[in-house]
Parts: sequence; C-alpha cells; structure tokens
Amino acid sequence: MALLYADEHFPAPVVEELHRLGHDVTAVDTAATGLEKAQRLAGEQGVRITTVCADLAEFALESSAWDAVVSI
Repeated sequence: MALLYADEHFPAPVVEELHRLGHDVTAVDTAATGLEKAQRLAGEQGVRITTVCADLAEFALESSAWDAVVSI
C-alpha cells in the first residue's frame, strides 16, 4: 500500500504507476478540493484511490501499514 501526499498538482502519472505495480493508493491532503480533484483524475485513468482529509503532521503513520510514502 502506498501513501501519497497530494496537492493541487495531483501527480496522476505517479498514481497510475503505483497502481500498475499493484499498490493500493491513499492520497492525503488538508484541502477537500484537492482530494476531489485527485479522485476525479484517478477515475479518468480507471484507477481507484482512497482519500483522507488530514494534515500529515498529525496523521498517524502506523509502522507497517505502508509499503511506500511519496510526498509531492
């Protein structure tokens, strides 16, 4: 499972590649509008993502929950 910190420049190619490699992708952002855009762009590429509206400074990163963390 990969954790992706999304923003207004949502990196769709990165998500597509993580998905192609078999990862479930979770996008985290403090802005709901950014997450809505992430869902829309992922859907346009036929990719499913999970979105979480949170500040990474306060987001609980369980020690073995993620295979990769990408911050863009």
